[in-house]
Amino acid sequence: MELTKLKPVDLLPHDGTMLLVDRIIDSDYESFIVTERTVDRNDFYFDGHFPNHPIVPGVFIIEMMFQTCGILVRLNNTSKESNSANRQVGKAVSIKSAKFKKEVSPDSIIQIKATKKYSVMTFTEFIVNAFVGEEEVCNAELIISVQS
Repeated sequence: MELTKLKPVDLLPHDGTMLLVDRIIDSDYESFIVTERTVDRNDFYFDGHFPNHPIVPGVFIIEMMFQTCGILVRLNNTSKESNSANRQVGKAVSIKSAKFKKEVSPDSIIQIKATKKYSVMTFTEFIVNAFVGEEEVCNAELIISVQS
């Protein structure tokens, strides 16, 4: 499947306000992926966080990272033409580490880069970095489990 035709909404079980990845920018379908999210000042999480100084809550950056990892797992399964690819869902299992380095404000574009570190049974660990422009805003080691 051509990368430019792929949409996160078609690869993730999320929808509506909880679909936090807008675009797939690059991927080898197996070991790395790059996605983007345009942060809109009307996103629901800015309501009350914080009224006079809105910033993206760190947990939502982590969720963007988990969703990016989930997309890579789905791409990997789809590229192998697995009949069960559409039924498999990646679920967050562990945040081994996470560091928030800079606040993210409205009207920013967050680029998420995830690299698969290893897979054991149903578990896959990723090294994930989030950037606004050239500046890293967060990095994490995340583990998801893929279940049918």
